[in-house]
Amino acid sequence: SSGINAEYGVLRHLATTTLKDEKSGLEEVVSAVRNLELAQRFFTVLSKATERQKYDVSHAAAEARQCTDLLSQAQYHVARARKLDDEHRAIRQQQEKAKQELENKRKEEEDAKRKEEEERHQAILTQREVYRERAKNILIFTEEPSQPKATKGRKKKEETVYSSGEASSGEPEMPDSMPDEEKEKKRR
Repeated sequence: SSGINAEYGVLRHLATTTLKDEKSGLEEVVSAVRNLELAQRFFTVLSKATERQKYDVSHAAAEARQCTDLLSQAQYHVARARKLDDEHRAIRQQQEKAKQELENKRKEEEDAKRKEEEERHQAILTQREVYRERAKNILIFTEEPSQPKATKGRKKKEETVYSSGEASSGEPEMPDSMPDEEKEKKRR
């Protein structure tokens, strides 16, 4: 039974440490208060025990008083821990909100960029189709007029100039302004 006494003494000590730690969270503080209440009840029962040979009643009564004193301060520690927990929660919510807003903004930018890219791609396809139609029309246009075109204006008369010595041969005389090579080609 002195082992049980020590066990509850450890519970009280751990609860005290947790309550005095300013960084303890709400769940830890509430758990420490429950442990402290349990230890107080145990030590109160021990201090009133009739079998005085097995327990040190004065020690148990002292432990019970310490537990009672700590429990009287527990409300302060619970309130402090709750405030700290609320602050942490608010910070987490704020960070989560900022993260969500950033994610939404990124998605909007991504959607806008994708839409812009699709519009640009569609414009290129439309422009390509216009060029294809023009090219098709040009090909059709150049294939259709197989008949000679009627020209406006006067027709040039084909005149052949014969020199006096060459009239009998029947070959036209080449103008002197043409190079000799061209004259040769025309004669052939």
